Amino acid sequence: MNNMNCVFCAIVSDNNPHHEIVWQDGAHVAFLSIRPTAPGHTLVIPRDHVDYAFDLNAPAFGALMEASRKIAVPLKELTGAVRIGLAIDGFQVPHAHVHLVPVHQSGDLCLSPQDIAPEELRATGDRFRAAYASIP
Repeated sequence: MNNMNCVFCAIVSDNNPHHEIVWQDGAHVAFLSIRPTAPGHTLVIPRDHVDYAFDLNAPAFGALMEASRKIAVPLKELTGAVRIGLAIDGFQVPHAHVHLVPVHQSGDLCLSPQDIAPEELRATGDRFRAAYASIP
């Protein structure tokens, strides 16, 4: 079930061409942040509209975390990060989502967005889609 006023639901419905979807399965979509805090900053969302991650039932929350794990493992390698930070806030877009942020040292997980050129976002999306293509 989608909310037609929700920007993330528009991405799920493929009605928002400004986002670089890098991976998806039947229940989740992962895409690059258009205002990343670090190169490779990725959002993982459930396809179904739920306002807040902690409103998901236990199986759906677990599935969101597993989808995030699937993305975080190759994201770490792709970006050369020491770790992948995970954040759930839900303030900017009222649709359950997880932020996966490549971090290199303590303090790097700061969700202060940076501007990124569309062509850089597209190139990163192409690279990540190719790497994630084998994820079930």
